[in-house]
Amino acid sequence: GGVAADGRAFAGPREYKRLLLAHPDAVARSVAGKLLGFATGHPTGPADLKAVDAAAAEAKARGYGLRTLVHAVVQSEPFRSR
Repeated sequence: GGVAADGRAFAGPREYKRLLLAHPDAVARSVAGKLLGFATGHPTGPADLKAVDAAAAEAKARGYGLRTLVHAVVQSEPFRSR
Protein backbone atom coordinates (compact mmCIF):
# COMPACT_ATOMS: atom_id res chain seq x y z
CA GLY A 1 0.00 0.00 0.00
CA GLY A 2 0.89 3.62 0.00
CA VAL A 3 -0.31 7.17 -0.25
CA ALA A 4 -0.91 9.04 -3.52
CA ALA A 5 0.50 12.53 -4.06
CA ASP A 6 -2.87 14.05 -3.14
CA GLY A 7 -2.93 12.20 0.20
CA ARG A 8 -5.35 9.40 -0.70
CA ALA A 9 -4.28 6.04 0.72
CA PHE A 10 -4.38 2.82 -1.29
CA ALA A 11 -3.87 -0.82 -0.29
CA GLY A 12 -2.17 -2.19 -3.41
CA PRO A 13 -1.68 -1.89 -7.18
CA ARG A 14 -5.34 -2.51 -8.03
CA GLU A 15 -6.53 0.17 -5.66
CA TYR A 16 -3.86 2.58 -6.93
CA LYS A 17 -5.03 1.93 -10.50
CA ARG A 18 -8.59 2.70 -9.40
CA LEU A 19 -7.42 6.01 -7.92
CA LEU A 20 -5.62 6.93 -11.14
CA LEU A 21 -8.56 5.99 -13.36
CA ALA A 22 -10.79 8.26 -11.30
CA HIS A 23 -8.72 11.27 -12.50
CA PRO A 24 -7.74 10.69 -16.15
CA ASP A 25 -7.15 14.40 -16.84
CA ALA A 26 -4.51 14.61 -14.13
CA VAL A 27 -2.84 11.41 -15.31
CA ALA A 28 -2.77 12.61 -18.94
CA ARG A 29 -1.29 15.95 -17.90
CA SER A 30 1.35 14.27 -15.75
CA VAL A 31 2.33 11.80 -18.48
CA ALA A 32 2.43 14.60 -21.07
CA GLY A 33 4.76 16.60 -18.85
CA LYS A 34 7.07 13.63 -18.29
CA LEU A 35 7.09 12.81 -22.02
CA LEU A 36 7.91 16.41 -22.92
CA GLY A 37 10.71 16.50 -20.37
CA PHE A 38 12.15 13.26 -21.69
CA ALA A 39 11.77 14.32 -25.33
CA THR A 40 13.44 17.71 -24.85
CA GLY A 41 16.07 16.57 -22.37
CA HIS A 42 15.13 19.07 -19.68
CA PRO A 43 12.50 19.23 -16.93
CA THR A 44 9.28 20.94 -17.92
CA GLY A 45 8.90 24.46 -16.64
CA PRO A 46 6.33 27.25 -16.69
CA ALA A 47 7.04 27.98 -20.37
CA ASP A 48 6.07 24.39 -21.24
CA LEU A 49 2.70 24.34 -19.46
CA LYS A 50 0.74 25.45 -22.52
CA ALA A 51 2.14 22.53 -24.53
CA VAL A 52 1.49 20.07 -21.69
CA ASP A 53 -2.09 21.27 -21.34
CA ALA A 54 -2.64 21.07 -25.11
CA ALA A 55 -1.27 17.52 -25.24
CA ALA A 56 -3.50 16.46 -22.34
CA ALA A 57 -6.54 18.07 -24.00
CA GLU A 58 -5.78 16.26 -27.26
CA ALA A 59 -5.48 12.97 -25.37
CA LYS A 60 -8.82 13.60 -23.65
CA ALA A 61 -10.52 14.31 -26.96
CA ARG A 62 -9.22 11.02 -28.36
CA GLY A 63 -9.82 8.70 -25.41
CA TYR A 64 -6.58 9.18 -23.44
CA GLY A 65 -4.35 7.02 -25.63
CA LEU A 66 -0.60 7.02 -25.06
CA ARG A 67 0.00 7.25 -28.81
CA THR A 68 -2.05 10.45 -28.89
CA LEU A 69 0.00 11.93 -26.04
CA VAL A 70 3.29 11.08 -27.77
CA HIS A 71 2.07 12.57 -31.06
CA ALA A 72 0.88 15.76 -29.35
CA VAL A 73 4.21 16.15 -27.55
CA VAL A 74 6.31 15.77 -30.71
CA GLN A 75 4.07 18.28 -32.48
CA SER A 76 4.43 20.81 -29.64
CA GLU A 77 6.45 23.99 -29.93
CA PRO A 78 8.87 23.14 -27.09
CA PHE A 79 9.77 19.86 -28.79
CA ARG A 80 10.06 21.29 -32.30
CA SER A 81 12.14 24.27 -31.17
CA ARG A 82 14.78 22.27 -29.26
